[in-house]
Amino acid sequence: MDPETPLVSLVMPCRNGGPYLTAAAESLLAQDYPNLEIVVCDDASDDGSAETLRAVFAGYAGPHRIKLLRNERRQGIETYNRLMEASSGAFVVVAHADDISYPERASRLAQVWRESGTSLVASNAMVIGPEGDEIGIYRRETGQPDFSLEKVAETGWQAALLGATLGWGREVFDRFGPISAKSTAISSDWILPFRAALLNGIRYVEEPLLAWRYHETSRSRQMLGHHEDPRGGEEAAKANALIQTVYLIETLTAFAAGAAQSERPRLARVEAILRERLFRLARDWSGVRNALMHDRLRPRWRTPEA
Repeated sequence: MDPETPLVSLVMPCRNGGPYLTAAAESLLAQDYPNLEIVVCDDASDDGSAETLRAVFAGYAGPHRIKLLRNERRQGIETYNRLMEASSGAFVVVAHADDISYPERASRLAQVWRESGTSLVASNAMVIGPEGDEIGIYRRETGQPDFSLEKVAETGWQAALLGATLGWGREVFDRFGPISAKSTAISSDWILPFRAALLNGIRYVEEPLLAWRYHETSRSRQMLGHHEDPRGGEEAAKANALIQTVYLIETLTAFAAGAAQSERPRLARVEAILRERLFRLARDWSGVRNALMHDRLRPRWRTPEA
């Protein structure tokens, strides 16, 4: 393997990509990294996404290796696991089916990964609307964020760790195993950075490397729901944060069991941070939920449109 251009896997899960899918897939083919495999998995879409993907990739004659997969039964977040099993790159970059990766994205993330020796690299993004109009830079702060293990445990999620921007070394999965759908149904951008913080750390690229599409039919908005009362959105967000924090504690506990004795005092401090955060989240969530119930409001569970 050439140490300057190790194999990079650009992976994309897709569930009902709709009108945004063609541009997303074409942006993968336009990557300028010279040693790239593209692995796309359609998650049992019922809107013709599988046919769209086949049409985009059918005529490609460039240097990138292409692997197109399809789940016969919907797997949700566990599609990440299938993509990891099907890919071979030492470094893995994720792309979402409604975003547009800039041509230099894989090259830039891989460069920073090689130079920093970290386990995960994130970047900034340009926010675009449903029609592709530029809204503005996603994260306006400058400089490297604090990605220490303690800070990641304390905050749980940061704007600098937007899931659509991430790339990670294979050790993030090899060391911890597949993502558990029982522990996180909709999000990878809490657990993957936390895994990386436990390993070799995280690096951030300030320039935007993709166009991140903000729209009402995005997967996260569909899963967390739409609420006439803004407290409903707050309640859903706090409930998700509770779910994710429990997963982080479970992950830390498993990791600490195999850690060296010298590392255990620090890991114990991180566990204390997570458990204190869990208590605060539970208190805040219960307050919002109780206020909604006091006003005779109830959640209405339904199947998302996509």
